[in-house]
Amino acid sequence: MGVEIFCNEEVHDLSKLRSDFDAVIVATGYSKAKTLSLFDGNSRCVTAVEYLKKVKTRSGKLPKHLLCISGGDVDMDVCTTAKKLGVQQVTDVVYETFAEFKGSKSELDLARKYGVSIYDGFVPVSTERGGIVNFKHRFVDNLIKVKADLIVLTIGQDADLGVFNLQTENGTLCALPDGVFAAGDLVAEEKTVVYGVASGKRVAEEVDAYLGGP
Repeated sequence: MGVEIFCNEEVHDLSKLRSDFDAVIVATGYSKAKTLSLFDGNSRCVTAVEYLKKVKTRSGKLPKHLLCISGGDVDMDVCTTAKKLGVQQVTDVVYETFAEFKGSKSELDLARKYGVSIYDGFVPVSTERGGIVNFKHRFVDNLIKVKADLIVLTIGQDADLGVFNLQTENGTLCALPDGVFAAGDLVAEEKTVVYGVASGKRVAEEVDAYLGGP
C-alpha cells in the first residue's frame, strides 16, 4: 500500500515531525515498566518486560525459586512461563484478593494447573538480605515471608513520552497539539490488543478527515 517503514530510528523532536508531515500519530504504547522504590538497587529484581525478553532470547540461568509480585494476565504469563521452563518453585504474591482479581480466569486456572503458589491480598513492605521479601495483608493481620533467587515485578507499564513533551491524565494522552493524534495504549480504555487495533482504525478515520478526505 506504499507505507514507508524506518526501523532503528530515535525520535528526538516532535515539532520537527510536525513540520515534516501533515499529520503525526503517536502510538508508542506502554513501553516503560513500572517499578517499586522498595526494590531499587536490588540485583535479584527485574521487571516482567526484562524477564520475558530474557526468556525469548534464552539468556541467563533458571532460578530455583521465582517470586512474582502483583496480579493480572502478564503476572500469570510470567508464572506459567517459568514453570514451563522448569523452575522448581514459583510463588505469586498478588495485591488484589481473588474477589478483585484483574487477570482472566483462564490464565489463573492455567497457573494453578502448573502448580504456581498464589497468595492474594498482600503488599510488599520490606526486604532482607538473601532475596527475602516481607509482605503484609491489606485487610487482615497476616504477614508472610518469601525467599527467592529471582523477583519479577509485574505491576504494570507506563508511557515513555519524555521527548514528546506531551501530557497524560490517568495514563491517557490529553490536549494534543493540532495535527497530532494518538492510538493504542495511550488512548484505549483497556490496554489490550483488541482495543489497540480498534483505536488504530478510529485514528485513521480522524486523520483522513483532518486531511480533507471524504
